Amino acid sequence: MKKLFIKPINRAIELKNSITKINIEDVNVYRNLAFNYEDNFIYSIDNLPLKIEKDVLMIINPLNISLNESKLIKLLYKNLETLKRNDYCEEIKLFEVKLMELIEKITENSVIPVDYNERIDIQKIFSSIGLSYMESEDYLENVINYIKLYNEYFNSSLVISFGLVNLLNKNEQELLDLELLHMKMKLVDIDFKNEILKYDIIIDEDLCEV
Repeated sequence: MKKLFIKPINRAIELKNSITKINIEDVNVYRNLAFNYEDNFIYSIDNLPLKIEKDVLMIINPLNISLNESKLIKLLYKNLETLKRNDYCEEIKLFEVKLMELIEKITENSVIPVDYNERIDIQKIFSSIGLSYMESEDYLENVINYIKLYNEYFNSSLVISFGLVNLLNKNEQELLDLELLHMKMKLVDIDFKNEILKYDIIIDEDLCEV
């Protein structure tokens, strides 16, 4: 059983559903949870505590999700380099030979002799051609792919987000629920509801002012 203990509210929550939504009405508690998440949550599976920074994907700002954040891109390059050594060794060797031959031809007429490193860093080649993940215009697709990458690369089994579910319509929430179920992952979404807040303008679903 997966459980999440939240220190500021002194409560352990059994994560039975794929998505668990928590609403915090105290702005100070909500802010403290977001700013100090590593100290405020204890995640466990079958009563075995896990590391928040290692086993949990934290989405503090759900509007700023990117498949091409540096951590993910570095792992992409590293995995591709491993793949090239294991499955494409001969093709890479041929590429390196052809590249060196081209460099020799380009530099042979230089007024002053030039020097270069004959050992090719394949990760730098990936970077130079801008190798990256394709991001969709569909927000939910990006969210799902983002979670999939963390599940694959870091074996994350829990997502803690702040306000993510509120950005999804009912159909999107159902699709996310199915994807999480397929990945055997759980998502805890924490949101803030301020009852005393007064809005100057309210727009309904028909884009009309209420």
